[in-house]
Amino acid sequence: MRTLCKVQLFLVVLFTAFFIGGQASSAEIDGEKVWEEENVVPEKMWTVTFNTPVSMESANQYIYVEESSGEELPIELFSLKDGKQVIVFVEEWGLYKVDEKYTLVVDQQLTFENKQQLQTTIQKPFTIEDAVERYQLVESERFIDEQGTDHEITLLHRNRELPEVIEEEGDPLSLYQLKVRSGDQHAYYVDDLFGEKNWSLSPQSNVSDFVNVVSPDRGLLEIHEGKYNTDSHFFYLKKGKITPTVFETSEGNIRDSLQFIGGESLVPQSNGTYESTTYDVEQDAFVTKLWRLNENTDTFEFIDQKLTPSQVKNLVQSRLDQIEEIVYEDINPLLHEKRDFNRIESSLTSYMTTDYIEKLESAYPNLCYECDVSLYNHNEWDTLSELIVHDYDEVTIETATFGGGPTSGGFNTYTLKQIDGMWKLSSQSFVPYGQEKGGLNLNKKEAVEIIQRSYSLMAYDSVHVTNIVEENFNEPGMQTSNRLLYTIELVHEAVVQRYEVDNYTGAHRFIGNF
Repeated sequence: MRTLCKVQLFLVVLFTAFFIGGQASSAEIDGEKVWEEENVVPEKMWTVTFNTPVSMESANQYIYVEESSGEELPIELFSLKDGKQVIVFVEEWGLYKVDEKYTLVVDQQLTFENKQQLQTTIQKPFTIEDAVERYQLVESERFIDEQGTDHEITLLHRNRELPEVIEEEGDPLSLYQLKVRSGDQHAYYVDDLFGEKNWSLSPQSNVSDFVNVVSPDRGLLEIHEGKYNTDSHFFYLKKGKITPTVFETSEGNIRDSLQFIGGESLVPQSNGTYESTTYDVEQDAFVTKLWRLNENTDTFEFIDQKLTPSQVKNLVQSRLDQIEEIVYEDINPLLHEKRDFNRIESSLTSYMTTDYIEKLESAYPNLCYECDVSLYNHNEWDTLSELIVHDYDEVTIETATFGGGPTSGGFNTYTLKQIDGMWKLSSQSFVPYGQEKGGLNLNKKEAVEIIQRSYSLMAYDSVHVTNIVEENFNEPGMQTSNRLLYTIELVHEAVVQRYEVDNYTGAHRFIGNF
């Protein structure tokens, strides 16, 4: 893991105002070099130092930054070192304009905690420099889209020898800039300031641009332009390792956004496509995407994206709930005097394949509305959620249903297929424990987690597996197997709660309080 760098980002200019007796402050020294105009970065923070604590109420009134027109900028102040230092910075990014002249003023009416005044006004003139000039060019490419608009993509990094970057310890500081031009200049500055996973974005654009970098050594930039993102362009970009992060800023109805997706590589596939596997921070999962290289334009075109395991699980459960709602509403005798499969068939086509609808139709006449039985088994996704088939247009996932004893419960397997852009349930199967795959074979940690989830036990003082009983059973049609019965005790506020878990089927029960 990369060591977190301690970095002082800004060159701090100190103003020293000494108040001695009733004499004028030493800031009255007429040193041209001390107060000459200076070029500074847009992120500039100023530090004003005194030899006696200053009144912050007075500082908020008599320390200010003004433009060449005399208009004051909204700033914020905070004190350090018991009031002997005041930090000055503008409230929002973007208030400072490039090449504009400003003056930091410490007015002579400023008072200290001892009620005395500064007596001499201190002024520090400065100009904001163009941030682009602080970067070294690493990569630059031009692209002319179908409308004939000229685009230039540049990836730059900071000159590490600049004096305002002081590296105290750890790895050298890396600061990257990704600048996007489209017609009028629109620039984004991406700074790796405190480590690989902490980035800041400073947008200077009125156009919504989305940028995706799909690998450290090569990348894909997807540019969406216009208020409603109506135009899309793809670029091939080499070099530049970008960490997985999403940045968004808003101004009115215009949204500026950069999306960076870090991955290992674009892997060529047998059918002429390329596959990228990247980590998505928001989903906390790896995402696999499919791309096609257009050799005429040397650009990548997005084809498809695989569902993550979490998306598969949620999608299967959603389809099961939707199907059950349609079916049980139709067979409800209070709503319909007679059940009619034709009445619901069209609704089911949104969630099921044609073949699976035919299987459901054959079982439809025998479904029992009054029985306490669900159309589908209860799925214990948190205990078992294993992807068996994981493709772009087909996924198969296995989960479990807990039993009520040593021979009940089993494995549920569901398959989804993507048809005309819609994911539909195409098959479902249930295999009881012991017939083909044995049982769950839960370990002690998994058994404890089942008790915590099933009985909503979020707070407890201690937990112990106090007894393990091994039993052998051989039921007709089942594999001969051993099962373990875990006795679990959870202690909360001096009360001992005892539970039992069957590691083979997941069956569990509350024994009592002791």
